[in-house]
Amino acid sequence: SGAGTATPTDEAMRAECRARAAIQYGMPEAAVNVESPIGPGAAGGFALPGSVDKGAEGIKTFLCRYSAARTLSDVMATTPDGE
Repeated sequence: SGAGTATPTDEAMRAECRARAAIQYGMPEAAVNVESPIGPGAAGGFALPGSVDKGAEGIKTFLCRYSAARTLSDVMATTPDGE
């Protein structure tokens, strides 16, 4: 993997989080809301909370988790899905 020439901006991180969450939840990006500002995460990384309105299923919350290099690690659901 090649090293990026620029550190992703907060805006780029929010856009990437929104896009990945939309795919994960099968919803259009317009239904996804991400919070601001980006906060500290595990292991020196960053965390960006958000939510998606799934209509009849209700609002689902999630956390986009980033490495210390500001690369997206994963989108972790924080709302139980009918467990």
